[in-house]
Amino acid sequence: MIVSHKHKFIFVKTHKTSTQTLMKFIKPHLGPDDVMAGDPSNNINDNTKVNIDKTFPQTGKSASLYQDKYGNHLPWFIIKEIVGDDIWNDYTTFTIERPARDRLVSLFCFLNSILIQP
Repeated sequence: MIVSHKHKFIFVKTHKTSTQTLMKFIKPHLGPDDVMAGDPSNNINDNTKVNIDKTFPQTGKSASLYQDKYGNHLPWFIIKEIVGDDIWNDYTTFTIERPARDRLVSLFCFLNSILIQP
């Protein structure tokens, strides 16, 4: 999830669609009040968490309240619950999708790399 007040958009992160790459690209362009519910640093990914404890005034909620359950793939209806109707309706909302076969291949490669260690 990314909520950019600076650019007035909400990005909904989906599984196995190269969204981590997009998040790494967008991170340097975020404003000081923008929120990105991403991954902590590890041996594969850069840190893509930004202001996850920031509460939204209309709801009093933050992304950190939901990250334990949903990770960095917060569903759209949870994001809407976090940001409130005003931001949800005023900002451009988008996501990235792939054809189903490509997502399955990506998932297979991801799981294969975890299950079969060199």
